[in-house]
Amino acid sequence: MLRYKRQMFSVVLLAATLSSVIGATCTSVSFMYLLHPAIRTHNQQVVITFIACSTLIYSLIGQPVKVLIVAGALNALVLPLALGGILWAAKKPNIVGNEYWHPHWMPVATAVALLSHSMHCCNSGNHKVLMALLIPRKLVGDVRVCRC
Repeated sequence: MLRYKRQMFSVVLLAATLSSVIGATCTSVSFMYLLHPAIRTHNQQVVITFIACSTLIYSLIGQPVKVLIVAGALNALVLPLALGGILWAAKKPNIVGNEYWHPHWMPVATAVALLSHSMHCCNSGNHKVLMALLIPRKLVGDVRVCRC
């Protein structure tokens, strides 16, 4: 019975992994449609190539934990900045037009969220992990002296 449960768990985990990889790849490739019209016409080949190149890079680096930590840390930096940029652009009439009115409380709430997120990142030590992974020790010395 235990072996059956493990096999079912493995199948479910494999299905979740495949759907996540394919979904993320299709999203990334759809962002590339603007680069060249041939990407849209050869969508399947581009998706397969994207997955193959990503797998090759992931295999060549050979440190999956480090790659996931760096990706998560960079994601934690990019998402708040993207939110701030979108809300900043929403206040510009030359971007959204003169008819659109954006509530004033949203940029204020965003500023509070960004400050809170920055303080959390500094207090949790994530910036030390990111620096340790991205910058060689020769350039920064001991990572423990890094201050936020």
